[in-house]
Amino acid sequence: MVIETLEKKYTVLRNLYAGDHTDRFVCQDETTHRVYLMIRVRERDWIVKTLGFLTDQVNNREFADMVSCFFSGESLYIVMRHSEGVSLTEKLDDEVCTLTERIAVGRSILDQLLLQRMPEYFMRDCLDADRILLSHSLQVGFTYELKDIVDYGAVSFKDVQKRIASIWKILFAHELKIKTLAGVQKFIDNLNEGVYADLMSVYKAYDEVCKKIAGMSDDDLKKPKTKAFIIWEKFKRIWPYIKRIIALALLVAALVYLVLTIKNLWNTGTEEKIFDYIGTLTIR
Repeated sequence: MVIETLEKKYTVLRNLYAGDHTDRFVCQDETTHRVYLMIRVRERDWIVKTLGFLTDQVNNREFADMVSCFFSGESLYIVMRHSEGVSLTEKLDDEVCTLTERIAVGRSILDQLLLQRMPEYFMRDCLDADRILLSHSLQVGFTYELKDIVDYGAVSFKDVQKRIASIWKILFAHELKIKTLAGVQKFIDNLNEGVYADLMSVYKAYDEVCKKIAGMSDDDLKKPKTKAFIIWEKFKRIWPYIKRIIALALLVAALVYLVLTIKNLWNTGTEEKIFDYIGTLTIR
């Protein structure tokens, strides 16, 4: 399949998605041989509602992932950068990533969002563990779906914060489970509550979290802070005293038993026995 404009031809390399209103392809520019992600909007009403918004994004030079958009036939095509790499989901499922690496991935995600200054709709769309792509050096790239592009105006920064929170829950799932990083949990709670005014505020808050983690000892990072673990740690601290009390109680019990036994034996040995009968003979 070839998609043509007045100036370019794109060869479809792979079909990614076919929906009721949009389709997604991986395409190659026949002249430059560059590979792009392309989204086709087929719904006429959607095209009318989104054309101005998309044109503004093409003109936004900082939004490097947005390349161009054009008409071909009755469809609108959105051309976006095609990022290579494995998804965050695959990375975390298939490999053991250290805490340091995951902290760096989180910072890189926020770096990319800040650098591109993309609108809230695109941020919410790419902030998915399956659409965040990582290179071998853990550089972050994004891919996009835009399945509901017509609803771009309904997305707020609070929606974006919730998406960031969902990614951080995945990034730090182990530490959150054993409760070793209280700062990360507080950061996620604030995101879910929509506390931050803008992306820079989110970035600064995460930077503070990173500084606190850097100041923690290896022992603090490894020791769980769950209720069960805290109870167990307290129990281990008082166990030597409990053992002494138990040993003392056993000793006292043994002494009491010994005294009672001796007393019973003494009483048995001194007790006078009187017999009234010997066989069938009655003693008078």
